[in-house]
Amino acid sequence: MGYSANSSGTVTVPRTALDRVWSDLLHAASQEQVDLAAASYAQPAHGVAGSIAATIAASIGNDNWGSGYMLVLDAESAHMSVYGAGPFDLAVLRTVAAAGGVGLIEAVGEDDSRWRWRLEHGGVTEDAARTVYDGDVDTDGWIAQLQHPDDHCLDHVAVVASESASWAQVAAWCRADYQALAAEIPDRGPRIEPSDDDRTVIALWTGALAGVHYRVCQVGNEQDAQAVRPQ
Repeated sequence: MGYSANSSGTVTVPRTALDRVWSDLLHAASQEQVDLAAASYAQPAHGVAGSIAATIAASIGNDNWGSGYMLVLDAESAHMSVYGAGPFDLAVLRTVAAAGGVGLIEAVGEDDSRWRWRLEHGGVTEDAARTVYDGDVDTDGWIAQLQHPDDHCLDHVAVVASESASWAQVAAWCRADYQALAAEIPDRGPRIEPSDDDRTVIALWTGALAGVHYRVCQVGNEQDAQAVRPQ
């Protein structure tokens, strides 16, 4: 039967990438890597976007084909809310991500394990999670946050095992955001070289673009370590 989970989330595919996503899924199906049976149950009015959404929903355990998704189409993208309750297969998510899909799907396993799948940068990353109640704070963890260059919030967030890992995570986000911005607007922002160390990358990125904010602190500790330079 396979390991089962209750899964739900949203996947966004640019309209310009829909045909490529579907073509790559068809190719993967021809190699018997994914199952596209659910696609024929999508609402005809939804076109290829509906076929993709129905396939994603089926891949995360929705066996009521054609009803495991909601679709919103705007001028630029197809936004797919999907859910499932059963065995899952990540091959579909990996194919969608590789062709330009992005999103987040959260899951709770049959043994109460929790995790999420992030579709970003052309791949799927799995993050483990757990529930923490008031009064049950694990002070061994560290929180890393970074502001996206086009937003006002500290929307990159991660909990890691050590302060050094927090700085490394902030630097990794800085590099990824720099690469994304450089691909979109080559002449905007600082120039970050592959050889730059974490300390230099953070200083360059957060000091540019009118100041990108970041934060590093220990869980349960009100004193931020942001004022401390990364080692």
